[in-house]
Amino acid sequence: MKKLSERQRTVLDFIIDAIEDRGCAPTISEIQTGCGYRHSTPVAKVLLALETKRYIAREARKHRAITVIRAAF
Repeated sequence: MKKLSERQRTVLDFIIDAIEDRGCAPTISEIQTGCGYRHSTPVAKVLLALETKRYIAREARKHRAITVIRAAF
């Protein structure tokens, strides 16, 4: 299992909490606000890293299409 950076773990935890609380994944904008980012570019980079490390899967061109494959322990 590939290790996560602090930022990656924070975003992954935010996604998991959002899915558990609301039943759907957050948008990039919601992740940006919820994790304290000023712009969406860092969020997109973190999501790409999480996808590359196979913690999440995303569908192209859909706002809430994030699926958690595995949680970080």
